[in-house]
Amino acid sequence: MADATFYAHKQAAEAELYANKKEAEGIVTLGNAQGVYVSTLLNALGNNYTALRDYLMINGGMFQEMAKINAEAVRGLEPKISIWTNGGDNGGGITEGSMQGCQNRDFTSGRNGIAKSGHVKSQSKSKDFTQGL
Repeated sequence: MADATFYAHKQAAEAELYANKKEAEGIVTLGNAQGVYVSTLLNALGNNYTALRDYLMINGGMFQEMAKINAEAVRGLEPKISIWTNGGDNGGGITEGSMQGCQNRDFTSGRNGIAKSGHVKSQSKSKDFTQGL
């Protein structure tokens, strides 16, 4: 009875050893094949490592994955953009660089000075920031 149990354990251990050896051989074969692949690509690209890196990143889908991650990161954000001005009025004792008379303008909802056409309007002037683009 003890011999049968010992023989069964021995057979199980040998089967596991054989499976591990075959797995290791497969990993070595895969590594060698990948080495040949990279070497062939590098030669085809004139030994340009930067081009090889870029090709492997594109081919591996890295840029698509980065775009997905970035899209998830900004999903649901509601940025608040504030521009502080003194209204361009230097007449009432307001000097350039002074914080007196500053107005906090909220441009997130299209109110308080931003027009749909891309113009930013102050109290009396309109300035087109889209010119020259």
